Amino acid sequence: MKLFTFFLYAICLICLFWGILFFSGPSLVSWAIVSYSKGQIIPSNVIVTPRLDVKISRANFEFEQISGQPGISGFARAIEISWSLSRSKPLLYASIGPTTFNQGNFVDKIDVLSESLGDFDINNIKYEIKVTKLVSKFYGVSFDEIIGTGSYSKDNFSDDLSFQIKNTRFEDKKIIFSDIDLNILPSTADVTRADLSVVFLPEELKINEFFIGSLPKTTVKGKVELDHENSMALSVLSFALDETDRLNLTGSVELTAQVHPEEKLLNCLNLECGVDELLVNYKINFGDEGVIGSVECASSPCSFEDISYRLQTSNTSKLFDNLVGSRILNPLFVAYLYSLFRGGDQVGNGHVVNL
Repeated sequence: MKLFTFFLYAICLICLFWGILFFSGPSLVSWAIVSYSKGQIIPSNVIVTPRLDVKISRANFEFEQISGQPGISGFARAIEISWSLSRSKPLLYASIGPTTFNQGNFVDKIDVLSESLGDFDINNIKYEIKVTKLVSKFYGVSFDEIIGTGSYSKDNFSDDLSFQIKNTRFEDKKIIFSDIDLNILPSTADVTRADLSVVFLPEELKINEFFIGSLPKTTVKGKVELDHENSMALSVLSFALDETDRLNLTGSVELTAQVHPEEKLLNCLNLECGVDELLVNYKINFGDEGVIGSVECASSPCSFEDISYRLQTSNTSKLFDNLVGSRILNPLFVAYLYSLFRGGDQVGNGHVVNL
């Protein structure tokens, strides 16, 4: 009888607790969101379902500046937060519907998932973020899909952070990346390091509507380092054309750039940063022959007129024979390049051109 009474009391307490959460849940959720965000997120029309899932019709947000970057403001609609104790479903799941940011940025949908209850570790919370159709009119770029995975431990969201980005389009440049893999390496507050892999879709190359050639599908891999404290960017990249049946074209690029101390490296995403120093060393292999070159601008601030170029071929005649056979570039443009190199200083079987 005592055991039966205990179960009755337990059931009554559970029902009472459930009733409190169900009826006072919207107020509690709203208060928790506003308090935790310090008033930067204001939800409206909050609903708590009988399963204790949370639905929010709209949330306005206005985040302050971080590290000198502009603040973020806007609103999100159709927000849902659910949970499950099933081993086949995530313990926590959040879905954010159409979201509009300041400066003309828009996201169609954001999904955030944790691991299932069986795999959940409170000391090392692993999560997945899926962003569908992100459009940034400010940067002139759009992404069809971004999938990010990472873990949260010791107040750090960037542990083991990696991204897969599908179909990146730049409106003005008409450049399309089909796949981008970005893996954030262990970093500090002042230095960000990452491994990068980018796949370029086939693209026609033009200068002032003059057709230069057709660039086949190309894969670029490398490492990138951003020194925020000193406003410097360092990268070492390698690339290869996927259509190796026409020409075994590969190469590597090393880049060092420093922007004005008062500017931020992130401003360079929109090409709105002043560059104090620029140095690019590269090597391009056309079959058995190749070109090594450099791009340098030592003046401060750096302008287009101050950039100097140096190119050197290993064997000019053989290199251009390979280039013509590849059928990648316009024959008229190849003829122009050939006359340009032949007019340079001869070094062995190759030539050096300074521009």
